[in-house]
Order: sequence, then structure tokens, then C-alpha cells
Amino acid sequence: EISGIASSSIKGRREIRLKIDSFIKRETQTTVIPSRIYSNILSELHQNSEDFLTVSSELTNLLEKAIADENYGRSKGHQRKSKTKTNDYSLDFEEAAAEFELTNFFNNHSITDLKSLGNYLKCVQQFCKCVFLAYSGMRSSEASSLMYNCFRTQRTLSGKSARLLGITTK
Repeated sequence: EISGIASSSIKGRREIRLKIDSFIKRETQTTVIPSRIYSNILSELHQNSEDFLTVSSELTNLLEKAIADENYGRSKGHQRKSKTKTNDYSLDFEEAAAEFELTNFFNNHSITDLKSLGNYLKCVQQFCKCVFLAYSGMRSSEASSLMYNCFRTQRTLSGKSARLLGITTK
């Protein structure tokens, strides 16, 4: 009465409550991402991870050589302009790929030079992070705050247990 709105009767409150309850029972919350799509995303991420893991040691070796020699894996034009000019040319990118038997992999992933290889590796980092977030249930900010070597495994009565040691705000 003070607010200018008369309070409803007990009978009126019951009717409102019943209507609300029947509405809530009819409504079901849908998942943010439908499970079949989510499953497909995880499957695709796993496939990308597997593709990378099959050539990771060869990629590491190629990159180590490219870091040690500023001409390795670069075009002949780049090598001519290089500060460390020599009469001998290092292998260009196609030759370097062939040396480590990565030609087919690079063709399948449209990797044509060291720059596009760097872009591919950034994508690898991103889909690994997506897999990590999907299975850990963490938010991106929580995952970003994890320290190096935070993953631990432990033997339990039910088998092997995996843990991520970190700090969360909630």
C-alpha cells in the first residue's frame, strides 16, 4: 500500500508461482555449443595435434639450423643481401624442407617459407591451448597464469591422477 501497488492475495501468489514453475519445467537450457559440433571441434584439434607431433622433431631440427645460420632456409635473393655474404649459398626453404623430408607436410599445410612456418607454429600453439582449455575447464586467463612445469601426475588407488598446480581467483 505504501508503494501504491496492492499486494496480491495468497491465492494470487500461488497462481503466479504455479505459472512460473510450469514455464521453468518447459524450458531447458541449451548448451552454448551443441555437443556434436563440440565433439567435431575436439576431433579436429586432436587431428591437428597429431599432424604436428608426427613431424615435430624434424621441424625442430630445421628451425635449429635456421637459427644457427641466418641464410639457411631463406631465398637466394635474401642470402645475396645478407650481412654474412659468402660465395657458398645455404639451402633455400624448399631444399631445407627436402633435407628433413618435410616437403609433403609443408605442401599440405601451405607452408612456403620460414614466415609461414612461424604462422603455422602460432596456430599449433592456439589449438593446443584450445584442447587444454576444453579438457581442464579453465578460463583462458587462468590457463595463462599457470607456471612452467605445473603439470603433475600421481599414482592413486584408481590409477594415475593428473593435476595442474596453479592459483585461481574463484
